[in-house]
Amino acid sequence: MKAADRINLICETFNTNPKRLAEEMGYDSPSTLYMVVNGHTKDLSPKMVTGLEKLYPTLSKDFLIGLSDNPIKEIESLSPSTAALILGELAEIKKMLQILMNDKAPKR
Repeated sequence: MKAADRINLICETFNTNPKRLAEEMGYDSPSTLYMVVNGHTKDLSPKMVTGLEKLYPTLSKDFLIGLSDNPIKEIESLSPSTAALILGELAEIKKMLQILMNDKAPKR
């Protein structure tokens, strides 16, 4: 997968865009990320990889550097605090889905 595809997938997955992503990573200008998205830069710089790992700790470094097409770290390689955070978020998602499903259930 090309670097541009990886950035686009990250943006889609985390509901963001290159401009916002660049800001969240601490870049003064989004031009660095747009260079990747537009194919002018073929690889993510070490600074980009580090910034993305800090911003999204569940992202696989192998994915970020182009060695894997799987963007998510294997659960065994996550730190306990990151794993706990993910499990907490999943529990919240489950609660929200249950509420939504109850709201859509036919009324009797």
